Amino acid sequence: ALVTTFVSISVVLLLNLLVAQLSRSYEYIYTDMLGFARLNRASLLVDAMESCSRVRWRRFVKSLDFEKRLEFDEGDLGLSGGIASAEPASKHIQTREAIRRYGGTTSGDAPWPITQEDSNRNEDGEEADQLDEMEELVNKIARRVNQLTLDPPSAAAALGGSSKLSQDMSSMSGEDESQIE
Repeated sequence: ALVTTFVSISVVLLLNLLVAQLSRSYEYIYTDMLGFARLNRASLLVDAMESCSRVRWRRFVKSLDFEKRLEFDEGDLGLSGGIASAEPASKHIQTREAIRRYGGTTSGDAPWPITQEDSNRNEDGEEADQLDEMEELVNKIARRVNQLTLDPPSAAAALGGSSKLSQDMSSMSGEDESQIE
């Protein structure tokens, strides 16, 4: 009786190990496939470039206006050397502005002006507003769920990765509980 129990537990354990190895190897093969597809696409582009004359290529590059500065927002000119493109606002949700702009002198000796956001910080320099942290956590979970539903290769890895999501949530909730105390 003990021998059959041991053998059955060993078989289950070894089968789980085999499934884990196969899903991991599938993930590696999938990333290699994407890399080889990109290399193949790049070689096709290089072959197509040989058929384009230098004059036509220079005219094309000039039409891209790489010298012109990109407009990030209305009246907000950014860097030159790029191509502006629009994307849906829901693709990368930003609840907080990452770039801070201040009027006045650019002298290094001048103190930074104190803003409303700076007054919301505690003595460690961390945000005191816990609603922002909760919103970031909800957005992170939504991105993970969206990725799992849209990306089939990561869905195979999700069987082992779902515990990572729960670990992230527990670690973040553990941080929040320690901050509340």
